Amino acid sequence: MKQYINKDLGISLYKEKLQNGLEVHILPKEDSSQTMGVLSVNFGGNDNTFLDNENKENNLPLGTAHFLEHLLITQNGENSIKNTFLNNGGSVGAFTDYKSTNFIFSFANNISVFIEKLLSSLYIPEFTLKDIEIEKKIILEELLLYEDKKDWLIFNSLMKQMYPDSPISEDVAGTIDSIKLLNKKILDEAHSSYYIPNNMKLVVVGDVNPFDFSDLINRTFKKMDYLSPPRNTITRVYKKPAYLESKFPYENMHKQAVQFLIGVRETNYTNDISTLLSTRVGLDMYLGPGSEISTRLKELNLVNDDFGYSYTTGPNYSFISLSGTSNQIHDLKENIITVINDVLKKEPEDINFHRTIKKAIGNKLLLLDSINKFTISYTNDLMDGMNFFEILEMLLKLESSCVQNRMRDLFNKNDNIYFEYNLKE
Repeated sequence: MKQYINKDLGISLYKEKLQNGLEVHILPKEDSSQTMGVLSVNFGGNDNTFLDNENKENNLPLGTAHFLEHLLITQNGENSIKNTFLNNGGSVGAFTDYKSTNFIFSFANNISVFIEKLLSSLYIPEFTLKDIEIEKKIILEELLLYEDKKDWLIFNSLMKQMYPDSPISEDVAGTIDSIKLLNKKILDEAHSSYYIPNNMKLVVVGDVNPFDFSDLINRTFKKMDYLSPPRNTITRVYKKPAYLESKFPYENMHKQAVQFLIGVRETNYTNDISTLLSTRVGLDMYLGPGSEISTRLKELNLVNDDFGYSYTTGPNYSFISLSGTSNQIHDLKENIITVINDVLKKEPEDINFHRTIKKAIGNKLLLLDSINKFTISYTNDLMDGMNFFEILEMLLKLESSCVQNRMRDLFNKNDNIYFEYNLKE
């Protein structure tokens, strides 16, 4: 087990890769009354096609990862993970995004009960045909409800424009037709292919002794006969899915408050720490609250006060989405990129750059005051190939010119900008 110490912050991180390939990260906090963890599986809505060991192509219905997540939490009824945690004073939940499935859990004591139940349920599932049919009804009802949600529809329409060649153009939950295709054989195949230790990472933060916790994990795997060396992971393929055209034709727009999404798709993406952090810092500095770009867009009456952005990356995608409402949607569409590039032409002010860096570091340090927020943030960064200590070090090394060049590269092309909008009720 490796130990990483930050003397300035007075915290230590323990990292270990088990014999079966599971990567474990432990951050002890002795003064905490709660322990929280996230078990992440490198299997999300983006993963629908893979090659097996015989190089045979296997296709999973859209929404398989999300469906399996739901099924694993609720299988066994009264003896489910959810009920076991609840009955012993803990809690467990899960979510699936494009690139991963994440099981989030917390407890104050009875650590062995929770860990044994979590690992045995996720690695050795016991879902039945009845469980599958019950879950199908629940998911199908959710999908029908989504069709009335404007935010969901507009985002999906943008993704279909921006990534027609990728499975992320479809919702993580799949479609009504794809969910109907799921059966036990398909779910067993997906589970055996992706739910393997060397395709997963475990992050635990709280009042735990890292060495005792490591012993508990190994004892549990030994009991499950899961201590064998890592299995070969499958080869992923990202195929073009079938999709519907946008539901919001532009010609029907009128001059009133309109909800919009603007997608900026990156075509030549390099997934390294410097690029990721330069993007995060640049977006906050140039497009965040109080920035010159957001201020100018508001002064021109192109956007309202709810203007914001998000940044999403994965193995075969990287994009920025700008969102909000506008009373001048056509003017916004014609002028927003010009406004952004006009500001990016100027050299950034040192005071703004250093303020943004300090803000980014401060936000990371504030996470230490909340086990929940820190654990989830740490896990998200880990799935992007970074850890807490590396981020703090790299932020101090960033240069304003690199951040500015990163932003220019993102916004100076006209063929990677996509618009989607609808009337806001």
